Amino acid sequence: MSVEEPRWFHRWEGELTPLDHLRIAELLSAAFVSTSHQFRDARSWAGARPELRLVACAGDTVVAHAAVLRRFVRVGRADQLVGELGLVAVHPDAQGNGLGAQLLARVEERLRDLGVPFGLLNTDQRTAAFYARSGWCALTGVASRWADVDYPWQNADLRDPLLVLPVAAPLTRWPGGGVVDRNGGVL
Repeated sequence: MSVEEPRWFHRWEGELTPLDHLRIAELLSAAFVSTSHQFRDARSWAGARPELRLVACAGDTVVAHAAVLRRFVRVGRADQLVGELGLVAVHPDAQGNGLGAQLLARVEERLRDLGVPFGLLNTDQRTAAFYARSGWCALTGVASRWADVDYPWQNADLRDPLLVLPVAAPLTRWPGGGVVDRNGGVL
């Protein structure tokens, strides 16, 4: 798949049409093969429902996507406003063209527009370096906890990086604590 000039747009969740959800779900199924069952029937989310979507299209195909949800998380005894990032995907056939870096640059712009001090993202070891190249910083020794549909609480493995992007505040303003508690579902 050649993606030279994708059309970029962002939409609030309530503005998405059923066709938008279908096309996003198709991308997410292709990008997250092991959990593709979550995106059946045009379901374009996996856990918590996003607030905002950033999308790149080539023709009628969604080739890149990221979802954002503003929320307060609990870190130690502090409540911290973040723009949680999730469902970040570039179509497997469009990878290696710089589309992911473009997507993260657009995410950062949107987070600035939303006025959040930090972005927050759970990822895995395989993709952590990709995010680091765009300014995301790993919180060493910090776990993540969230409510799950099937279980009362889920905890991220400490080997899976929890990343923060300083947006409107320096990383030194991130509160100290060994657990980031979402008090809700993960995006």
